[in-house]
Amino acid sequence: MHITTHHSKKFHEPWKKEKLGNLVEFKNGLNFRTGESGDEVLLVGVSEFKDSFILDENRLPMISVNSLPEDYLLQSGDFLFVRSNGNKELIGRVLFAKNVTKKITFSGFTIRARNKSNVILDEYCATFCSSPLVKKQFVTKGGGTNINNLNQQLLSDIEILIPPIQEQREILRILNLWNKAIELKGKLIEQKKEQKKGLMQRLLTGKVRLPGFKGEWKEVKLGQIVDKIVGGGTPNRNNEEYFNGNIPWATVKDIGEENYKSTTIETITEKGLANSAAKIIEKGNLILSTRMGLGRGFINLVDMAINQDLKGIYLNKEIVDVTFFLYWYKSKGNDFERQGAGSTVKGINLSTLKSMRMLLPDIMEQKEIAKLLRCIDKELELLTSELEQLKKQKQGLMQLLLTGKIRVKC
Repeated sequence: MHITTHHSKKFHEPWKKEKLGNLVEFKNGLNFRTGESGDEVLLVGVSEFKDSFILDENRLPMISVNSLPEDYLLQSGDFLFVRSNGNKELIGRVLFAKNVTKKITFSGFTIRARNKSNVILDEYCATFCSSPLVKKQFVTKGGGTNINNLNQQLLSDIEILIPPIQEQREILRILNLWNKAIELKGKLIEQKKEQKKGLMQRLLTGKVRLPGFKGEWKEVKLGQIVDKIVGGGTPNRNNEEYFNGNIPWATVKDIGEENYKSTTIETITEKGLANSAAKIIEKGNLILSTRMGLGRGFINLVDMAINQDLKGIYLNKEIVDVTFFLYWYKSKGNDFERQGAGSTVKGINLSTLKSMRMLLPDIMEQKEIAKLLRCIDKELELLTSELEQLKKQKQGLMQLLLTGKIRVKC
């Protein structure tokens, strides 16, 4: 996309600087109790801020409230800030209500902003507030550290740079091109994930066979194909060399969507493992979550120690392909949740795990199925990387456009 610098007198008009509190009025959201009866209304909670800038009415949950004052209902052009949340990364995140067609309210974890000025467009103000320019001000005006919560006073002190209205419209037009590209890439990723999910269900059960394979699939208990299961534990943190080692220590938080992992956040020494319950899982084996996050795991590419929420699984590799088994395990996540034991933290014990059954084709067919699914994963990794690149490009563009370093042509 090409953006040109404009040199006409029209764009020599200086930008104004104004405090946000002089441009908008704020309203803290309400805390709602479950079980109320009365009017039905849609509710914006913190979870709606994670992946979006534009509010999607169709994704909002419905609640019933006894009575709701009119000023707690959103109007078109309003935008919301995350006021407080357990995840600091979400604090200050912005959601813009571009078109409100239904009755929508907002939770006590949010603050609503409503434009009361004629010098700034609703969407431009919301866009500026969602930019890194404002996030930096949260830190400087909040005492120099990441803030735990927002308040109306802190928001009121935020300084906004305001170009002429026509220039605001052109900046929004350019940024919305990036937003559209990001939205389309995100939708493509979701479609690919759904396609992969359906393909896994068919391939991993033998409902669809790859060309050239006709042999019968056999039902086996996991205990028949697992050579060894190693439980995790806690390394000896009292050892003074604990943080100076090079043995990765995997915990349940390190398990994401990736199938392979070579490093983790923390490391420990061989000495740090002495007299502890932690065990090292040799590279090339499975590390599975059998408590929190059932149905997740990865293949370790280096030797790793694991904590108590994980299990190291050594498969009989003459019978079962490790990658094939991992895809099967991930596809059974919901089944594992249902079979898990425990009231607070569900988990699968070893006897339950060993007694589970799976259909197993010939080892060569397993490898080909795993290879095909791995190709789809690589495509998803590429698309995800492209999406992150688009987001970074947009952030850089916002830095230039919203500060006037680049002036756009109308």
